[in-house]
Amino acid sequence: MAEGAYGQAHAFLESRWQSAPKAQQEVLKSVSSGAEIEPRSRHAAQSLEHHGMLRQDGSGYRFSEQLMERYVRDHAKGGFFKRLFG
Repeated sequence: MAEGAYGQAHAFLESRWQSAPKAQQEVLKSVSSGAEIEPRSRHAAQSLEHHGMLRQDGSGYRFSEQLMERYVRDHAKGGFFKRLFG
């Protein structure tokens, strides 16, 4: 079931990723890898939180949407060549 939901949401997730400013993409990648958000990126993180993509808890930012977290983990880190060659 999760695979089906991810497959159906893929185009939507990709459009959200593509439309996000570079600073927000970097924040999403940082959260995906478990890294801390740099002070210069706090505004981008707050914007993502305002739009419901991230939430903040006692230990930092987390994804609000598991499907977006998976998309970032699967596609954003490796770029074009990872998607092309796996």
